[in-house]
Amino acid sequence: MTINMNGSSHFVDPLLKQALHSFLESHKLIGRDQETHFVVAYSGGRDSTTLLHCLAQLQAELPTPIKLTVAYYWHPWRPLEEDIEVIHKNCKALGIPWVMLTPDLTLPKTETAAREDRYQQLAKLTHDLTATALLTAHHQDDQVETVLFRILRGTGLDGIKGIPEMRELWIDEVKHVTLARPFIHQPRNIINAFAQENNLTYANDPTNMEIRIKRNLIRHELLPQIEAAFPNARQSILKLSELTTGDLEIVEKKIDEIWSEVFDPKEQSLDEVRFNQLSHAFQRRIIRKFLEYQTQETSFNKIEDILAFIAGKNRKLPSPALFSLDASHFLSVYRNKITIEAPQEKEISPVSIPIPGAISHLDLKATLSIVPLSGEAQQKPIDFSQLSEEEVYVDLSQFEGKELTLRSRMKGDRIKPLGMSESVKLKRYFINRCIPRFKRDTVPLLTSESDVLWAVGVGLSESIRVKNRPTHLITIKRGLPSD
Repeated sequence: MTINMNGSSHFVDPLLKQALHSFLESHKLIGRDQETHFVVAYSGGRDSTTLLHCLAQLQAELPTPIKLTVAYYWHPWRPLEEDIEVIHKNCKALGIPWVMLTPDLTLPKTETAAREDRYQQLAKLTHDLTATALLTAHHQDDQVETVLFRILRGTGLDGIKGIPEMRELWIDEVKHVTLARPFIHQPRNIINAFAQENNLTYANDPTNMEIRIKRNLIRHELLPQIEAAFPNARQSILKLSELTTGDLEIVEKKIDEIWSEVFDPKEQSLDEVRFNQLSHAFQRRIIRKFLEYQTQETSFNKIEDILAFIAGKNRKLPSPALFSLDASHFLSVYRNKITIEAPQEKEISPVSIPIPGAISHLDLKATLSIVPLSGEAQQKPIDFSQLSEEEVYVDLSQFEGKELTLRSRMKGDRIKPLGMSESVKLKRYFINRCIPRFKRDTVPLLTSESDVLWAVGVGLSESIRVKNRPTHLITIKRGLPSD
C-alpha cells in the first residue's frame, strides 16, 4: 500500500533534522572541506523516506557540499512495482539519482540470506562510488526489538549490545566502507509524526503486519503486552544494551591481551598449552575470535563443540585430530597447535629450473632463483643469523649441468635431513618438524627427481649443505613478479 499525503516541501518540525545534523557532525561525516557523498539505503518505506527528506534538507542548507545517491535493493517477495513508483517519485522530486540492486536469486529465500546479500551489494556500491558512508534508517524501536529478539532466541553479551550506530562493512580482506545509522537514537513515533506532519509519500510493506515473522510478533504482540505490565520496558532494554556495550569494552580489552599471548600470527595458530590454561569463559571468547579471524561462522553450540573437541572428548589423545567446520575447512589440534586447515584444491605441477636460473611457479605463487657466487663471494664468511627462511647458501657442485625442479610434495619423496647420513620419507620429516597435514601440500620444494634438496621454510638437505664453501645462493619470493 502506498501512503500518499500530497507531498509538501515545508518541514514543520526541524528537531529530527537537527538530530540528524548533530549525529553526522559528531561522527565527522560532514563538516569537511571536500564534498561529502552518502549512499542512502532506501526501501521506499516510511523510515527511509523520512531519512532521505531530512538529508535533502541538509543538502540544501549546509555550506559544505553533500552529494546523495539512493540505493534500492529489491527483495523478490516485495511488490516491486509499488516500491519503484514511490522511489522514483520521491527521488525525482528531490533531484537525487537512484540505482536498483538486484538480489542473487540462487540464495535461500530467508531474511538472513537477503540481509547479507543486501549489505554486501550496498557496501560494494558505496566503495565503487568512493562515498563517505552508507546510511540506513534504523531507529530506536528497531534497537529495542532486536535486543529482545536476540534475548528470546538466545544470545550472549555481544547480542545484547544491539545494533551499533557505526560500524565497518567489509567487502573482502582489504576493502571496507563505513555504515552509519543516524536515526538509531530516535523513537519510531518521532519519525512517524515527522512523516505525517510533512505529508511524505511512502510505501507500506504488507509483510510488516504478518505475525508469523518473529520480529513482527515481537513488535505487534509481545512488546505491547510487556509494556502493559512494565511501562518502562523499552527504556530498560535500551539501558541494558547501553551498559552491556560499555562492559564489553572492558572484556574485549582483556581478550586482546590474552589473544596476543596465545595467537601466533606467523603460524596462524593458537598455542594449545596456553589455551588449555584459560578458564572456559576465556576459551569461548578466544575461539570465537579465532573463528572470526579466519572468516568462519560462529554460534554458541559450535564453539562449545569445538571446546569439547580440544579438551579431548570424542578423539584419541594425543594423536592428531580434525574437527569439521564446514565442507572445506577443519580445525586441527596437532603438536600443541590449534589451526584451521583446508585441503589442497588442485594438483600442483612441477616446473624445471636450470642451474643457474630463475623460474616462477603459478600454482605455488612463488618465484625461485639460483644465483652463482663469484670466487670472492665464496671466500666470505656467511652470517647465517642474517638469513631469512626464504634464502639459503648451498653447495650445488655435484648438480652442475643438471636441472632441478620446483614443486609441491609427491608420493615417494625423501629428504636427507641436515647431519644425517640416511634419507627419510618426506612425510615423516614433516611430522617431526610439526608441519600440519594440510600445510604440507603447500610447502615449496626444490628437488632432484624424488630427492628433496630444500623444503622452503622447513629445512635443507644434507646433500647441498655447505661443507667447504658455498657455490650458489638460492632465494624464493612469495608472490609472482606481477603481484
